[in-house]
Amino acid sequence: MPSEKETDTVALILAAGQGQRFGSDKRIATLPDGQRVLDRTVQQALRVFAHVYVVQSEHEVALAPCERLTSFISERAHHGMGASLADGVAFVLHRSRASAMAVLLGDMPWTRAETYSALIAAASADTIVVPWLNGQQGHPVMFGRAFWNDLLALDGDGGGRTVLQKHAQHLHRLSTDDPGVLLDIDHPEDLTRGPTP
Repeated sequence: MPSEKETDTVALILAAGQGQRFGSDKRIATLPDGQRVLDRTVQQALRVFAHVYVVQSEHEVALAPCERLTSFISERAHHGMGASLADGVAFVLHRSRASAMAVLLGDMPWTRAETYSALIAAASADTIVVPWLNGQQGHPVMFGRAFWNDLLALDGDGGGRTVLQKHAQHLHRLSTDDPGVLLDIDHPEDLTRGPTP
């Protein structure tokens, strides 16, 4: 069962893009163990977060039913990641009283559940928490509720980076040794880059 702290946070997985650089729909590409990329990302999030929301495009990938999982369509997904992120935040805003929301990328299936738990432990309504590995900022980013309105204003291809820059004084870097916070999938050969579960 999620702890009280975990029930005060939710996850929003951005899965509206199909991956033009990949050459096909990478969300349904299979990892070496046969599991689909998006399924693994969702499964890892569900291990920790009380509720997981997945924002998709009209080209929706069917996910295994779970009472703690909600998948929905962004009508503006074709405008870019910023638009689908804003639509996702708007959807969650009216359905959750969570004080913080982790924004996950659907093509980053190797982030450890322990890393999600550490982000949750550091989260608050007025803090933005980012995992930090080898001098690099990783994903997911945990946005306190105080910054959700800024996310609502996003559009186009720009993601949450502008919000991070605007509120740099509220940014907390969480050191981690989890390589999964930096590993995304852009090309078919990337499917084998991650650690073996």
